[in-house]
Formats: sequence, C-alpha cells, structure tokens
Amino acid sequence: MAIVDVAKLRYSCDVAPIEEQERHIDDGTVLRGIHSRIGKTLGGSIEKSLGSMTSIVYEASQTVNSITYADFDGGPCTYEGFTWIDEDATAVEGIDFLFARIIEPVTSGQTPSVYITLDGGTTDLIKLSGIGDWCLIPLNNYIVQSAGGDVFLQVKAFSAITYAKIEWMVGKI
Repeated sequence: MAIVDVAKLRYSCDVAPIEEQERHIDDGTVLRGIHSRIGKTLGGSIEKSLGSMTSIVYEASQTVNSITYADFDGGPCTYEGFTWIDEDATAVEGIDFLFARIIEPVTSGQTPSVYITLDGGTTDLIKLSGIGDWCLIPLNNYIVQSAGGDVFLQVKAFSAITYAKIEWMVGKI
C-alpha cells in the first residue's frame, strides 16, 4: 500500500445567469440561454495543499430536524485528524473551508431547506433550499468553538416541514 506524500483539495464553481423566453409562434417551447446583458458564465477552480489527509472532517449524512440551531456534528465523521469541536474546548483548532450540501429531505415530498450560521445563531448567514443546493466558503483559520465551549458553526431547518439531510466537510489548508 502506497503512502500519500501530499494531500490536496480541489474545488470549483460556475455561475450561469440564465434567462428564459417562451416562444409563442409554434408549440410554446421555452428557450433558455445565458442572460443577454451579462453574456457569460462566471467560474473558477483552484487546488490547495492540505497539511495532511487528517486535515479534513467529512460527515456523509447529518439530519437537520430542528428549527433551533444545532452544532455541525452528525455522529461519527471520517478523517477526524484534528480537533475542531472539543467537548472540553481545550484543544480547538481553526478551519479554512466549509462545504455543505442538502442531499435529501427528511420527509418525502417536502423541499428541504436549512440556515447555516457562523456566529452561534445570531445571524442566518447562509440559506440552502432544495436537494443539491450547496455552499463552499473559504475561511481563514475560523475558530469554530469558544474557550467556554460554545460552538459558532451551526445549522437549523427553516421550518418543521423543511427538515433536511446534509453532507458537509471542513478542513485545514
């Protein structure tokens, strides 16, 4: 088995402003294209080196079933190589990126929607709605937890009918 010498993280994003035009001449087909006033898709990609593969914490499925903020902590995570949430808050380290994505609704037939906060619930900073909606946030050694044990990075559902399952990843670059 080979030993990994370098661990990297690659992320990318594309944003395409779309406009639709319904054709009334024939069958009512809708034409979709890049917004005519902007005229392009914006995007970027970058690859960054990680300290090691143990610099990543990944949770495959956390259930968000409360309208009150709860910690990003869905149970056993993989690659728990650094302390990012600590029960005693004695060895907490900062993170350099957060990725979160809605993977499915908790209740079939509902639109899953969540808020994510970086300040312990004071502000609903990030809003994800619908299966597949996601965010990627580059951070700069963001300390997730206070010395007193309060966790700042939290998630909640919009309402009791929008509970969601999310996957997320945090890490150190």
